[in-house]
Amino acid sequence: MARLTSLKLRYVQLLLCTLYTSLFIFGLFSQSFVDIFSLPFSSKQDIYKLFTFHLVTDESFVLLMTLSAVFIYTKLVLDSWSMAEVVFFYWLVNVAALFVSLYPLVLQLFNFSISIPRINGASAFVSSVLVVLIQLRPDQPVISCKRFSIVSRYALLLVLAAYFIAVIIGFVRFTSLALFFNGMLFSWFYLRFCQRHSQGRRGDHGSSFSFARLFPEPIASVVSIPTNMCYQVLLRTKLFPALRREGEITVTSSLGIVTHGAISPDSERHRRIALKALNERFMKKETVMPASNELVTTWPSLMDTEETQKSGENVSKESSVIVNLPTDKISSSSSTFTDSQNV
Repeated sequence: MARLTSLKLRYVQLLLCTLYTSLFIFGLFSQSFVDIFSLPFSSKQDIYKLFTFHLVTDESFVLLMTLSAVFIYTKLVLDSWSMAEVVFFYWLVNVAALFVSLYPLVLQLFNFSISIPRINGASAFVSSVLVVLIQLRPDQPVISCKRFSIVSRYALLLVLAAYFIAVIIGFVRFTSLALFFNGMLFSWFYLRFCQRHSQGRRGDHGSSFSFARLFPEPIASVVSIPTNMCYQVLLRTKLFPALRREGEITVTSSLGIVTHGAISPDSERHRRIALKALNERFMKKETVMPASNELVTTWPSLMDTEETQKSGENVSKESSVIVNLPTDKISSSSSTFTDSQNV
């Protein structure tokens, strides 16, 4: 079963990477080919670009980030989510991030002479994959070397800084950076409040998945101040759902009540992730173990070694004592013994 899953995973990864790479190569030879799939709209018939703009890009930096995100995304959620949920999340994040293009589109309605930058690429998908990675595996090393390793909690901030530097240098347009930031917001909002789980509830209300936890600790304390203020304002206006905080009772060998600050994530989703990790560990052990399995014929001793040594010493001491008595004393002692018995 694990081999079939890994085979399906490789086919999906190969298909998506081939699609993105081939469209990028075609765009290098023809800019009009990129304009067919990219935003903004030139007429009302270009509504199809809402479904195609994220498939093509003319920026090599965005292509490199997208291919890396495809491998991480398929590895994370292909066994944990349903196929419909995987496709829906990909499309929703990319389309929801298009709100960044509303401002230039509104300007275009009033002044057609304004030049609107090209909007394409899956930068919103890249940021959403990093958010999913923080939710499922917050301490997973993304890049590990001999001397240092980058944990997934730091990956989002580092990629955001890389996008910002690429915009300053000129490798990436500002719209790609805006798509990345907007995709981070929409993906976190969907996973936090809207995603449907098997237990009949929505979202991940755990305290470990707050918006401030998307960033490392020095920045998390700063980000938590404005986000908490905005959340309180939205709660009073009833535009934002309130987080449900409950206690969980877990029954073990000794009864205990474990109270958490918020509802834990979906148990079914985490169970699938744990089973997947266990299968991978078994596969690694099968490759490491030798071909010939030796049977253990000697059973472990149930006696304590110290007690056996002490008993052995006592036996040896008792067996080594020899008492030599004279014959006359033995006869006298036997006669007295018989007399005492008769009395």
